[in-house]
Amino acid sequence: MIDLHQISAEPLLVAPHGAAAFAHSLRAEAPTKREPFDHALDVAAVFGAQAVGREDKIFAFDPEAGVAFVPVRGALVNRFGGAYSDLTGYQAIVRMAEAAGADPEVRGIVLDVDSYGGEAAGAFEAAQQVRASIAGKPSLAIVNSAAYSAAYGMAVAADKIAAIPSGGAGSVGVVRMHLDQSGMLDRMGLKVSFVHAGAHKIDCNPYAALPDDVRADMQARVDQLYDAFVGHVASMRPGLTAEAIRATEARTYSAADALAIGLIDAVSDAPDAYAAFVASLPAAAGAQSQEASVPDIDKAAVAGAEQRARIKAIITGAEAEGRGELANKLAFDTDLAADVAVSILAAAPRAAKAPAAAAPAADPLAAAMAVAGTPGILPAEAAGATDDLVAQIIAFQK
Repeated sequence: MIDLHQISAEPLLVAPHGAAAFAHSLRAEAPTKREPFDHALDVAAVFGAQAVGREDKIFAFDPEAGVAFVPVRGALVNRFGGAYSDLTGYQAIVRMAEAAGADPEVRGIVLDVDSYGGEAAGAFEAAQQVRASIAGKPSLAIVNSAAYSAAYGMAVAADKIAAIPSGGAGSVGVVRMHLDQSGMLDRMGLKVSFVHAGAHKIDCNPYAALPDDVRADMQARVDQLYDAFVGHVASMRPGLTAEAIRATEARTYSAADALAIGLIDAVSDAPDAYAAFVASLPAAAGAQSQEASVPDIDKAAVAGAEQRARIKAIITGAEAEGRGELANKLAFDTDLAADVAVSILAAAPRAAKAPAAAAPAADPLAAAMAVAGTPGILPAEAAGATDDLVAQIIAFQK
């Protein structure tokens, strides 16, 4: 039986069929007597991910895929920084999303959703903070198995939503409850008297029937929050119009029906959805856009190509003919630009041509490539008459 007194009169974003689970999660002793929730272990079992819990991360993390997991589980409540299997604070979700969004090791983010909903207070603000925090990285909400009301309002913060075949989504609506205990008190022979100032100070108290004017005020507040909920979902899901969302009348949908009306983007087993998400991720962390500066590893490759082009220009040009020793020295023992080195070669005397019977010289480019990684190292026969000239050039450079 539902402990109705445990549900406050504040507006809720909860699917009706999940009210019992929601109330159970809010038992007074629950937050203090829960066992720690090993989300990494849970993620590994559910998604087949290589997830681990690391001291340097506040979220479960799959280091092989570079994916962070943010739990949206159980009763969702405001002003609570914890995350358990059946109770999660909006602030905990935001904090983990912010950390994942800022972590350079994270390539993608999965919202692990399984909740019937939660408090209206703080729900939309938290979802908007999550969207802003993870906007720079691919994200997917995987619903296993419920994304109702507040949980759906959080799921839409991701780029896409996938739900398992037996799961469901929806319940875009608001509910507020008043529990009239006056009849029970009458039967018990009890009467509650209030001494108060302000005509509305005791509105919604559970010891009297709900007056019409108070009911109207409560309905107005519910309608305001409903408008905000509809606008929130429409802004996060461009393919859904506000009219289409209102037309659901807060209905809960199976995964297949939710897909048909555009509440979600795919129906898939959780491991398959996760595998497809990982496969869709861009290159590993560290890759940058074309507008960004070239990464260090690419700079090294570019520098190597430029160096090879410089060496080739010095030792294969016409000016190097008959001046091979000097060309090698200029190419490998200095940082002179190719045009400067070529000018020096042109001004230097040529060596006498080798006799026709002499063995052909090795391909200069091949030789340059062979020693490109160790500039300054030359065959023994290359050292000699040009050493003094090169030494003077190096001294001049310094």
